[in-house]
This record gives sequence, structure tokens and C-alpha cells, in this order.
Amino acid sequence: LKTRSKQDFIIMVNSGRKMTFLVLAASFVSSLGSYQGISVNEFGGYTHVTSSDMASYEFDDPNRTRVTSSDMSVPNRRNLSSFSRPEEKIAESMGLTPDTKRNDRSSFWALFNQMDSLKEGKPWTPKKPGKTRPTLTNFRYIIIPIIWSDDEKYKGADLTDLWDRMNDILAYNKKYYGEMSFGNFQFDDHILLDQIVLKDIFSKDPGYFGVEDQVYAHFEKKGYKHIDDYDGVMMIYRPSEEGYFRISGGFANVNADLPVFYISSITTGVSRHEIGHNFGHPHHYTLNYVYRLGEPKGWDEWDMMSGGNPLPISHFHLASKWHFGWVSDSAIIMMQPQGRDSDCPKCDSKGTYTLHPHDLGTDNKKLMGIHIPITAYSIPKSSICCASTELYSYWLTYRGGNDAKIGLSVHMAWLYSLGNGQFKAQHDQVNYDVYGDTENRLDSFVLPGTCYHIHPNSLVLSKNPEDAMKIQPVVCVNSMIESEE
Repeated sequence: LKTRSKQDFIIMVNSGRKMTFLVLAASFVSSLGSYQGISVNEFGGYTHVTSSDMASYEFDDPNRTRVTSSDMSVPNRRNLSSFSRPEEKIAESMGLTPDTKRNDRSSFWALFNQMDSLKEGKPWTPKKPGKTRPTLTNFRYIIIPIIWSDDEKYKGADLTDLWDRMNDILAYNKKYYGEMSFGNFQFDDHILLDQIVLKDIFSKDPGYFGVEDQVYAHFEKKGYKHIDDYDGVMMIYRPSEEGYFRISGGFANVNADLPVFYISSITTGVSRHEIGHNFGHPHHYTLNYVYRLGEPKGWDEWDMMSGGNPLPISHFHLASKWHFGWVSDSAIIMMQPQGRDSDCPKCDSKGTYTLHPHDLGTDNKKLMGIHIPITAYSIPKSSICCASTELYSYWLTYRGGNDAKIGLSVHMAWLYSLGNGQFKAQHDQVNYDVYGDTENRLDSFVLPGTCYHIHPNSLVLSKNPEDAMKIQPVVCVNSMIESEE
């Protein structure tokens, strides 16, 4: 068997098959690499951004408008940061003080075992018979077109065509998210309001704060209250000449207390993607290597949060589905080098398993992925903000819904902002590009008859090199079998 060992990322998907592969826990030494944050708009160029830039609104522009770091830095007004008060309580229970910084596997398990206790609120259904964990089950938007003060053409316009298109994409998303959740989630009937003409907010550069202030005051005047009547807000707008609203596509906040997204391109791709931001997903970038920095975009192109919108099926990663309670615990195998211990009484150290696609079918109990915890990275409470912890893991998964159908996907995924926002975490990921050194996304998989040694990438090495170096699995794909599911 040929073993690959490249330190590269990309996300991928497989279709119409299932696979059997061998998983081994091993220890090897890899060289350090470099990690860069890249912000890429949905269909265009990229720009480097900081972590604080990433903790705000995500912008998507099908007209290839270049997004700058200043565009990304929308004021963090409605609980958009990656810090959460619930994490402070967990940190205290773990013995962390404001002056403590703890990055280790013990911290991982302490947080991992308490995550479900944080999943409370209207969109969540508590654990009950037949459900192994709390489940994200329902969500409702209040939807309103906004008209700039000087848009005389659109004041009082007949919106029949707009609502026809909007109802089509709402029906599409209800079906898409229902299938993605294995029938565990549904959008409730949304609230559709007539247009609001904004006062003293003009099309040249509408700004930001004034728009939301007027819209929320309008909701209250109409008698609609957040949580009681709606969970999130969708605003339909006409692109402005300058400013945030010049984006011809959409933008959204990420896992906020009040999820909000703005849309100007009323399409299935833009809408499902912006909803994905609201549900806790920033853009997942993989353009982290020198030989790819000249590319026009840094998407891996198989996940709908990673440039996969042109594909009919490009579901959230399995890690997100697991967090939302959409897949059963039986769908995930937990692994660590030492196997079972007090932290993980069900962990394997090695084994042979058959994986099924996590984006096809209706059975959420079939085995769909391998979860290999790496470490936790805890930032203590400071004079600036509260404590934050990130949980890093490797995930081995198999997709079946689009053309990336030739092998096994290897990701490093991490959850952060635990207990925060309506969705109780944010999810990010990078994919290991197994064959690397090319611009081709179809060579990113572990193929039948080959093995792959998963080196720690530079991101997790920067968080906790000691733990990262200890967790270096080897995976071999023995065979793949065509199947409906």
C-alpha cells in the first residue's frame, strides 16, 4: 500500500458509495508548517484577515466584488464574538482561573462531556426517549424587504414576483435542511412582512446601525417579539453604491443571539449558504499553502460553506450534524491511541470499519464517521473579554452527494464559542489535501488501496504542540462498494 504524507488541506465529498477502511493510531514526527487566515468571498478573490475580522459578518458576492478586511470588520454588536459566558462557568468547574491557560486533552474531555448541558433555548428539543442528545429541531425567520429612502422606483412597488421567488427558496430550504438533518430539523412557517421604507438612509452608502434600529422598531410596532414570535431575521435589500450593502449576494452573522442575514440575490445557493452562517459556520478556507496563493479562490468546493453552492448536495460536515443532534451517537466511532479509558470509555485504538455517506439516505444511525479528539485550547478570562475554549479533532468521513466520489475525506474540525448564541457553538474546519501540490480538488482523497498518515497541521501545532504530536493516525482504505446509500 502506498502511504501519502502531505501537510495540506481541502474539503471533499463522495457519491453513491460506501467504503471499508482500516484505522490505526500511530505516532510519527512531522515538520512544522505555516498557517494563514484567508478571507474569500463566495465567488471571487481573497484577502488576509485576522481572527477578530472573522468573528463578524460573512460576505458573499456572486458578482465577484472584492471583499476587504475592513468590509469584514462589521461592529460586533449582537453577540457575534467567539467568546461566551457559559464557557466561563465550565472553566471554573475545571479549576481554571482568570490567570490560567490550559491546553490539553483533559480540558477537551471536561468540555466535551458538558457540551450537551449548554444546548438550551427555543430551537433545541431536550434529550428524551429515542434521542441520545439534545437536538436542533425548529427555527423561524421574520422576513422583510427594506427600501432606501431615495429609491422612489421601489416605494410601494408590487412585490408579487419577489414573494413568489422568496416562497420558492423558502420551500427549497425547508426540504434541503430537512434532508440534511435526516428529518430531525424543520423550518416553521416564516413571518412575511410588507416592505419598510427606511427614513434618512440612502442608497449611496446606507451604513449599518441605522438599518437594524429602524427594522427592529418596526417589528415591535407590529407586535412581533424575538423568541416569542421569531428566531431570526432575514432582510431583502437592493445593493447600494458603497458600504456594506454594495454586496450583490448576501451577508450574515454567525451563531448570534439574534441571527440576522441580508440577501439581495434571491437564489437557493445564496439563501442556504447565508442560513449556514447563522447556524454557526464561518467560511471554511483551505488556501493555506504557498503553491496555492496565486489561485483566484481558496475554496475546496464540496461543502456549501466552502464554495460548494453550485452543487445540488453539499451538506454541512458530519461534525456539525453531530453537534446539532441530527445523527445518533451510533453513527460516530470515537478513537484515541490508548483506546478506552476513564475519559472515553467507548474509544477504540484501532479497527476496521464500514462508513456510509453522511449526506444521503434517511438512516441517521448508520456508521458515518470516525472522531479522533486532539486537544483543547483554552484562553483565560482577561481584562478585555471572557474565557474561550476551542475543541480540536480529526474527522474521517465519507460523502455521497456529488462528484467528489473517489475516496475518504480527512478533516481537522474545531468547535468554539461553546454555549454561545442560539446554536451553542461555531464550527470551522480544514481538509487535508492527501495528494497536494496541485490545484486539482479531485486528488484530495485517500483512495482504495492506499494509506495516509495524518500529520498535525500548523494550526493545531500552534495551539498545543505536545498533544498534536501525540495524535497522528494512519488510515488505509481497503475497498469501496457502489450503493444507493
